[in-house]
Amino acid sequence: MSSLRGLPLTVRLVGANGVDVHVEQEIRDLSFRSTAVGGYASASFALDRPLQTDSLELAVMNKMYVYDARSAEIVWQGYLEDPARSAGSDGLVWAVNAIGPAGRAQDIPARPVYVDRRANVWINDAVSATYIQVGQQGDTFPLWQFNVPRGTVWLNGAGVRLTYKDVVNAGMEIARLQATWSVGFVDANCLLSLRAWPSGTIVTSAGANGASATLSMSLGGGTAVPAGTTYVNLQMHRQTSNLTVADDVHYVQWTDIVVRGKLLTKTGTAITTGYTLNTILASEVVADVLGRMLPMYDQALASVATTSYAIDQLIYTDGATAVDIFNDLMTLEPAYKWAVWADTVNGEPAFVWDAWPTTVRYEADVSAGFSSPQSAAELFDSVLVKWVDAQGFQQQTIVTGTVAALQGVPRRGLLDLGSAVGSAANATQAGTQFLADHATATNSGTLIVADQIVDLVSGRMVYPWQIRPGYLIRVHGVNARPDSLNATASNGLTTFRIASTDFSASTGAATLELDSYEPTTARAIANLTNRLKTVRRP
Repeated sequence: MSSLRGLPLTVRLVGANGVDVHVEQEIRDLSFRSTAVGGYASASFALDRPLQTDSLELAVMNKMYVYDARSAEIVWQGYLEDPARSAGSDGLVWAVNAIGPAGRAQDIPARPVYVDRRANVWINDAVSATYIQVGQQGDTFPLWQFNVPRGTVWLNGAGVRLTYKDVVNAGMEIARLQATWSVGFVDANCLLSLRAWPSGTIVTSAGANGASATLSMSLGGGTAVPAGTTYVNLQMHRQTSNLTVADDVHYVQWTDIVVRGKLLTKTGTAITTGYTLNTILASEVVADVLGRMLPMYDQALASVATTSYAIDQLIYTDGATAVDIFNDLMTLEPAYKWAVWADTVNGEPAFVWDAWPTTVRYEADVSAGFSSPQSAAELFDSVLVKWVDAQGFQQQTIVTGTVAALQGVPRRGLLDLGSAVGSAANATQAGTQFLADHATATNSGTLIVADQIVDLVSGRMVYPWQIRPGYLIRVHGVNARPDSLNATASNGLTTFRIASTDFSASTGAATLELDSYEPTTARAIANLTNRLKTVRRP
């Protein structure tokens, strides 16, 4: 039993320097926080000990575990940071803060290219013939046009080569390239092709036939991408003989250009098959992020639930952390969340990407304290979604809905997808989900739990420090305001979703932050410890 006011909690500190000690007998206070999105978030404690002590166990990045002493269950874990020493009326005190494993999701940024439809990042190669006109056109869709002017002598072997290098610049390989061409002339000696580098292989091609067609190459389907391909060309060139152009229709237009980067499994193994689509699932991205950017978690035992929305634009060429990417994914797939919890059997934090629970887990009452303010600030009947199109132009999509509670007073929200997630389809998806999440005033607030409550999942009574955020809790003694989780008739019961838990050993109580919304379009709650704002690409 610890000295934490008689609570059955123990605190263990473990370091790479060989330290492995319990310090609960020296602790004067302890608090820790967990959030539904992210998992274990932060903790702090104070130690009574001489300041001149050589405290190897308090070294930065040592692991900290808080256990329930009765069962050895981990109720919080993380890494030490910012140990501070002070002397004053309280005596000699070490004040130590710790960050949960979710904070490590910002440790390794990367620049992954998942699906890229941008036309403005293709570069006219130096080998292109200078007498052939090359430019971007099109008001409503991205278009590259190559035009050989009337009277030009088009030399055998000459042409235009557009190059795409954002995948190789991100340290990745090409998994798929697709582009649609159309021409205004018929000439079998004009070859339109997709070329792979560094092999220099012309992978697939077609002769100009006065019509249009789509060329594609991919790993594991159809025309194969050569192994190790890191950058690619869209190419038009003359073959067999010279030609003096005698008309104004010797042009080629390229549209619907899509590039996909090669993915990793959650354990970091390259995926070499299955790139037959021009879209990607959020669950595929989560697995790639695990394998590419999150080696500090147990990748092998990570749980990644399969999603369904087909994302048609997702790139991070200016760099992003795993948290940035997960925030974007939850904007498009708000029924899902990510969190990192206690060590697995492999001794590494457990990562989970899963759907929000939709059944009640906990039963509680308001005897220890409750507040539930109501506000119309989060009610919106339309939303303006800003995004950057494939040509680099700012676009907007306005999605509208109906909110009876606004009584005809219009309110419009604002979302900024930038270029990372910028597409018309993604804008509509994000806007639709936003309105679903802001159609009713939620039953939100705070609840203090100072004693055991019923856990319907485990079938037992649990203490405040054992309550897990993200689950539903039914609170007795509160008349519900109608929303997606509660009946229209008041019955003295209200169901909430637990957004976060803050436990303090000084009071022996946990403060729960509550939020309630439609389970099937659940709002992606930002990390309540530090609301991260993703830097959007201009």
